[in-house]
Amino acid sequence: SVQMPSRLPGGSVAELTVGHYRTPSGRGVDGTGITPDLEVDPTDPAALARARTVLSGLGPTT
Repeated sequence: SVQMPSRLPGGSVAELTVGHYRTPSGRGVDGTGITPDLEVDPTDPAALARARTVLSGLGPTT
């Protein structure tokens, strides 16, 4: 779900659900996730390098 936090008097925070993620076919993914199109061996150094290359285009890392 997509939530929008709002700071309340006294310092607490309320989170209001403002949307839900869905697949292009309309299936909800909250609580179930999605199955990847491709599965790779997580110990494969080439797969890790490729993932870092792809993800580096999504924005800065922290």
